Amino acid sequence: MKGITQMFGINYRIIEDLDEIQTMTESEFDRYRDRIDGYFQICLGQYKEGFYSKNPICENEVSDEMIDYWFKNLLEAIIYLSHKGECFSFKEIETPDIWIEFKRSGQRVNICILTDEKNDKTVSHTPHDNCKYVYSYTCDFEEIKREIIRAANDFIAQLSRINSILLKTKMAKRILYPLRQIQ
Repeated sequence: MKGITQMFGINYRIIEDLDEIQTMTESEFDRYRDRIDGYFQICLGQYKEGFYSKNPICENEVSDEMIDYWFKNLLEAIIYLSHKGECFSFKEIETPDIWIEFKRSGQRVNICILTDEKNDKTVSHTPHDNCKYVYSYTCDFEEIKREIIRAANDFIAQLSRINSILLKTKMAKRILYPLRQIQ
């Protein structure tokens, strides 16, 4: 999907057996899938975290990025930074010990990609002190919020085109609930 901006951007691409997902019921999806895989990438200026490709998909190509996990956590970061606190981070579960940390100060947000081998949680509201920072980038909070909302709405629209029943699944609700809170 298009989404690269000069500052903060999100790119993703669903890599699934669409023939299978198109015919699933809500309960089948919840029981046997409960996730949407593909490519997912956050663009922080010139730095890119994650993998994204526009190239044609090869037969039987798979990807292990849980797109719904990324959107759920990015939306929760926006909600938390809007109302409750100054720091929100989540583990990039596909890559051991890599975290995405958002620290807000006024209208600016510092986004850090870091390694934290000691934290076994998946979400944290405290800064990762004494960790190795891979990359740090600062941009406007409203810009981040707009891009996350844009990309999440696009993802929901794609799910609806694939199979409108998917919007009733537990996975979709984990994205729709926080998305409705911030729109």
